[in-house]
Amino acid sequence: MENMLSVMFIKSETKELKPFQKLSIPDACEMTETLETHYQRTKKKAHADFFILDEEDQEVYAGTLSIGSGHARHVVDHIKKKLSSLKMDDIQEARKRSFLEQLEKEVPDHLKTTDGSFSLEEETEDHMQTTQTPVLSTRNRRMIYGGGILSLLILSATCFSTVATSQDRAETIQDLQKQIKLEQKITGTYERALLGD
Repeated sequence: MENMLSVMFIKSETKELKPFQKLSIPDACEMTETLETHYQRTKKKAHADFFILDEEDQEVYAGTLSIGSGHARHVVDHIKKKLSSLKMDDIQEARKRSFLEQLEKEVPDHLKTTDGSFSLEEETEDHMQTTQTPVLSTRNRRMIYGGGILSLLILSATCFSTVATSQDRAETIQDLQKQIKLEQKITGTYERALLGD
């Protein structure tokens, strides 16, 4: 069950990236890497707004690529750098990782960037692996195939999380109150039974 992601540029200051044309991740990496190199060489800069779409053409990420700035080698490198700097809660962190792993899997080998590591622990693991394909832990694999990731538009993730937690909190409080009432009822019944009522 492989989720295929694609890239669609919506607005671009370059003629090479045509708006509303769907590109595969490998194609988009090749194109943006070529443009990045060319623009750096000619000292030009351009911006391009893009979406990452899942296999049902749902937007799962929206971003703006700065071409010629030297910030990122290609579109996936840009997303990796952007997302690794965002702090998220555990669930979103897991989704973020599986999203990035999924993207990374589709990057052509010669364009893979190694500076996307999240922690020292992962970095040492990466050096031990001789193959270039990132190894997924079963937990992350479950996350990907559990489909959790693609329901997430990362940019709005941070505001959603605060809404979600306050709602969850309210529900948890209600649950606790119900539980306490139930326990009071039970203990009340026991007390009456012991007193022989």
